Amino acid sequence: MLGYPETSNFIRKSRDRAGLIHMNLLWLSHLLPFPPKGGAAQRSYHLIKSVSEHFNIDLVAFNQRKIHKGKAQIDSAVVEFKKFCSDVHVFKIPSDTFYFGNSILAIKSLLSPLPYNINWLFSPEVHSFVKNLSKNKQYDLIWCDTISLIPYVKYFNAKVSILNHHNIESDTMFRRSENESNLFKKAYYKLEGVKLQKTEKKYCNFFSLNVTCSELDKYRLQSRLLSGKICIIPNGVDTDYFKATARPQKPNSLIFAGTLSWYPNKQAVLFFIDKIWPLLKIKNPLVHISFIGKDPPERLIQLSKKCPQIKVTGFVDDVRPYIEEASVYVCPIMDGGGTKLKILDALSMGKAIVAHPVACEGIDVRENEEVLFAETPEQFVDKIDFLLSNDFRFSMGIKGRSLIERLYSYKQIGKTLITELKSLTADMAQEG
Repeated sequence: MLGYPETSNFIRKSRDRAGLIHMNLLWLSHLLPFPPKGGAAQRSYHLIKSVSEHFNIDLVAFNQRKIHKGKAQIDSAVVEFKKFCSDVHVFKIPSDTFYFGNSILAIKSLLSPLPYNINWLFSPEVHSFVKNLSKNKQYDLIWCDTISLIPYVKYFNAKVSILNHHNIESDTMFRRSENESNLFKKAYYKLEGVKLQKTEKKYCNFFSLNVTCSELDKYRLQSRLLSGKICIIPNGVDTDYFKATARPQKPNSLIFAGTLSWYPNKQAVLFFIDKIWPLLKIKNPLVHISFIGKDPPERLIQLSKKCPQIKVTGFVDDVRPYIEEASVYVCPIMDGGGTKLKILDALSMGKAIVAHPVACEGIDVRENEEVLFAETPEQFVDKIDFLLSNDFRFSMGIKGRSLIERLYSYKQIGKTLITELKSLTADMAQEG
C-alpha cells in the first residue's frame, strides 16, 4: 500500500446533520479519481462525492502510474477524498512497478484463460488486504467500479453488490478488432473480447445491480444476463465548472481534447490529420486546430512543426478557455464504448460539434440540433466548413447547454444513484 496504512484509524464522520447512522459502503476502484479530469476519473469522483452524503464510504483504489506519477500527487488525491470518505487505501498496480510491465502482461494474458483486464489488477497484496478487511469490518454495500475488480468481491458478504460498467468491455474489444488493420492485433483483440464476454456472462448475474452509462450499453449488457437488475446512471458534467463565459470565439478555429495516447482518441487524431485535414485546408485555407491532451502521437507532433495551423499543447490544467475560444469542436472518434465525456463537456460549454456517430453513442443528442454527424472525411469537411461560416453554430451551442442542464448535470445524476442504492438496501432489508 502506498503509505496510508493508518487510514483505518480515522474518525468516521456522519454526513447527516440530524445524526442519523449511515450504511457502510466499500468502493473498489481501478483508479484514484482525482483530479476529476477525463472519463472514468470524472465520473467516479462525482459519484463518490454524491453518494458520501448518504453512505459511509471506504475507498480502496489502485493508483495508475500514468495518472499519478509521484507521491505528492497521490497525497493530494487522498487529502481530497478524506473530505468525504471515511477510509482511503491506495495500492500500486503490479505491472506498473517494472519496465515493459504492461507489454509483458499482455503476452502472459495471451496464454491465460482470463482476460487482460482481470490479470491487470491481480495483486496478492490487495487480495490479502481486502481479505483482512472483510474480517474486521462489515459492509452493507459493495461498489465494484469495473469488471476488472470482480475477484476482490468474493471476500465480502454484503447484501447489496453493484457492478459498474464504464463501457461494455467485450463490445469495446470486438469493435477494436474490427477496426484494427494489423492482423496480430486484430486477432488479439478478438480473443480478449471472447474472454471478456465469458467473464461478463459468468459474473454479472451475481450482482444485485449492474450500472451502465447509457441505454445502448444497457441493451448490450442484457444479452449477457440471465437475470438481474440493470439501471442507467449516465455520465455527466459539473455544469457549474463547464460553462461558457464572455470569452469570444476565434474565427476558423477547431479543437479536439482528450488523452491522446488512449486508443480511440489516438485513432481519431490520426484519422483527422491523414484524411480530413488535407481536404479541409483546400476548402478553407484559414482553418486552424488545437489538439489538447497529454501524450500526443509523434506523427501529430511532427506535423505541427511543419504546419503552424496545427497547435499541440500537451496536457493543460484547464481546458475550458481552449474549448470556449474554438468555433467548432471536432470529434472523429469511431471506437470505444460507454459515453464520451468530452462530448458532454463541449455541450456544457455551449459548443457546436461535428462528430462521428460513435462518439455520441449513449448521449441523447439530435442530429442537426445539438450536433452534426459525419462519418467520411468529405462529410467532416463539409459540415465543419458549414459551421465555421454560419451563425447556426451559436444556436446549436444554446441547445447543447440546455440538453446538459436537463439530463446530464452530476447534481441530478447523483440523486438518481442515491435513490437506486436506497431502494436496493430497502428491498434487501425486507427480504431478510
